[in-house]
Amino acid sequence: MSDRTAYQADATGSAPTILQSVLRRWPLVLIGLVAGGVAGVLGYLAQSPTYQSAAQLQVIKRDNARANDVRFGYVDDYVSTQLELLKSQRILEAAAKLLIDKKEYGVSPEFRQQLEGNPWAALKFKLTATRSRETGGTGTLGNSIVNLTFNGDNRRDTQAVLEAVIDAYKNDLKAVTKTSQDSTVEKLRVERQSAKNLVDAEGVRKKEFETRQNDIAKEPPATITTRLTNSKADKFRIELQLGEVKAQLDAISKAGKDRTARLMVLSILSGGRKVGPDPTANTLEGSKLALDLKRKSLLETLGPDHQLVKEVDSQLAMVKSETARLNPDNPSGDIDELAIYREQLLQRKAGLDYQLNQLTELIREDTKALDQLGVLIPEMNLVQTRLTELNRLWNDLDTKYKSAAEAQLAETQITVYEASVLNKPAEGSQIGPVLLTWLLPGFFLGGLVGGGLALLLELRDKSFRSPAEIRERLGVPVIGHLPTIRTGMAREADVSDAYDPTLVAALRPKSVEAEAYRGVRAQVVQMCEKDGHNVIQITSPTPGDGKSTLAANLAISLAQSGKRTVLLDCDFRKPRVHKLFALTKPEVGLASVTNGDTALADAVRPSDIDNLSLLPCGPRPGNPAELLSSPKFAQVLDQLKAQYDFVIVDTPPLLAVSDPRVVAQRVSGVVLVFRITNKARPLAERSKELLTDMGASLLGVVVNGGVKSAEYGYGYSYGAGYNYTYEYDYQYAEGTDDQSKF
Repeated sequence: MSDRTAYQADATGSAPTILQSVLRRWPLVLIGLVAGGVAGVLGYLAQSPTYQSAAQLQVIKRDNARANDVRFGYVDDYVSTQLELLKSQRILEAAAKLLIDKKEYGVSPEFRQQLEGNPWAALKFKLTATRSRETGGTGTLGNSIVNLTFNGDNRRDTQAVLEAVIDAYKNDLKAVTKTSQDSTVEKLRVERQSAKNLVDAEGVRKKEFETRQNDIAKEPPATITTRLTNSKADKFRIELQLGEVKAQLDAISKAGKDRTARLMVLSILSGGRKVGPDPTANTLEGSKLALDLKRKSLLETLGPDHQLVKEVDSQLAMVKSETARLNPDNPSGDIDELAIYREQLLQRKAGLDYQLNQLTELIREDTKALDQLGVLIPEMNLVQTRLTELNRLWNDLDTKYKSAAEAQLAETQITVYEASVLNKPAEGSQIGPVLLTWLLPGFFLGGLVGGGLALLLELRDKSFRSPAEIRERLGVPVIGHLPTIRTGMAREADVSDAYDPTLVAALRPKSVEAEAYRGVRAQVVQMCEKDGHNVIQITSPTPGDGKSTLAANLAISLAQSGKRTVLLDCDFRKPRVHKLFALTKPEVGLASVTNGDTALADAVRPSDIDNLSLLPCGPRPGNPAELLSSPKFAQVLDQLKAQYDFVIVDTPPLLAVSDPRVVAQRVSGVVLVFRITNKARPLAERSKELLTDMGASLLGVVVNGGVKSAEYGYGYSYGAGYNYTYEYDYQYAEGTDDQSKF
């Protein structure tokens, strides 16, 4: 089957349908649906809401004998004419004029600008007038009911437009009626309008006075008056306290410097309360006394010229200076308590002065506000009185005008057409946008894009999906599926510490990974016993597929089962066997034996594992392809085949160099190992074709790396395992047979 029509195989190996391919990548479809839904919601939220108001009119043709005759209900179809009249430019322009001139309709400023610019266009395409399809009663009564709707961006505007259209329609019907205008009605109308104008003018004056009052003071006059009274009382109290403080200060200034007299004045002024001296002054007085005693003692023993006496004199001078600063009235005496009391009085006076200033300023501001309000309030009362009288006058004139108009209407000629409002317009209800009309296209487009991306990725995906697909496409069995090797696990066997951690069959024989290699061993042994193979080549499509790791662990597993096994390193370009088994750089090896420089017995190296021998590459030759195709190499294989139960041959990747194809012609069977990647299928198919073209016997394939699966213990994914830690210095171009540079 072609790649275009069968780009993938399902678990049975058959080509999947487009639906199956899309469902395999259902997260992309789900993401597309979610993105489409979000886009739909965003589109819905970005739309301005649309509102609709509705009303019902009954249009009646009066004094028409056929109007009540059911036989003429469809002949005299006057409602159709009225429908056209309702939507005519004459009615709509009249309605727009009403909306612009009369503020009671309450249209928004934006809609008012549209009406002023082009009233016909602002109303024509949003107004609908249709005949009600419900019939009832007799004659044409049911068909005379007209449904009016108006759609707009503003809830209130839709109601106002229908009200104005109905009013304009009624006015137009009255305009064609022959009436006799009564002079009394007209006079009352003019007087009523004049009274209304006066009421409006006084209302404006009242608002102006209220604005002026708010500018003068934000509080009612009563509040300001109460606060002013309290402020004056507080000011009087503070002034009394200030007078008392000033009297005490005057008494202190007349007390003189006699200490006894000053203490008496202090007792009188303080009411017998103790007024303690400044703590600093007490400290200085004690310091002075202590220094005097110390100086006297030093003078008696050391004399006045001694350095210690001079230092005490210096300290005494400092104490006296500080005492003089704190006690200016008696600098050489004790601390003056009256002076301290005076300082306290001065501080109290400063606080009372500050309060008095604040109250004075507040009294001044409140007095000024009351003075201004005192002039304004009488004028406001006068305006309110006049407004009350004018309202009473307007109400009387309005009542008289309506009575006269009704009487005048009874005397006029009957109107030919009459419109009666059955259902008044109400504030518009929202009719759009509808969320579902945005969500459904969003979901559809999102699912379409997600499904398209999923299908595109499926078309571009060239990986294997299942063991069945590998068998279907390659035509060989899957003899093993290897897990990712966990290199950091603890050792379980007593072998060389220098072994590469990927040799799990030797280092951790009880691990899940080692068990997987034993499973490959079981398959290989079964095939070899059946077909007589014992020289097995291990290769891969590309570097990094794990062919050296498989060859080494398979050889170890065979040796552990009691099979005499030798592992050959035929990868002359990037040899790995000596590194995996921690051999010192071998001076001789397979290349030396093939060149005829060394005997086979001297090149074979024993290992720490029973029944396992190693034949490393040895010195890297410059002509690897020629050595492997030489008769000497075939002789080496024959000798090893005779000496060992199994000969495991590690060769380079098939698509990198030509070496493994040369070896494939000389071995009993080939095991192909590859990793599951998004390009694994074409690489594996190309490798299988190359082996088939060379006449090699492909025993089966081993899949390296993956996640757990029900059938093989491990499934197929693009997870990374133990990587091939180097790359070849050359590339193999698919479809090119030029191997000259090798």
